[in-house]
Amino acid sequence: MWTVKSYDKRVLKFLRKKYIPAGNKMLMGAGGYMNFYFLVCGESRPLHTQVNLLYARPWEKGSGEITPVTVVFTKK
Repeated sequence: MWTVKSYDKRVLKFLRKKYIPAGNKMLMGAGGYMNFYFLVCGESRPLHTQVNLLYARPWEKGSGEITPVTVVFTKK
């Protein structure tokens, strides 16, 4: 299971997460996608920030691996 471990709360606000099963099948152990939704805080923002995601089995405390994800901001 993927969870948000840490992020810069001055730049982002975590809103929610949503699991989307692959092929619309809710089977135990089947693949899927975890989407994380954030809101950008403030008028000014850096060029990028980092969100650290944890991939672990929730029933195994202290296990898992942290994956850093760089979020790059662009102007419209």
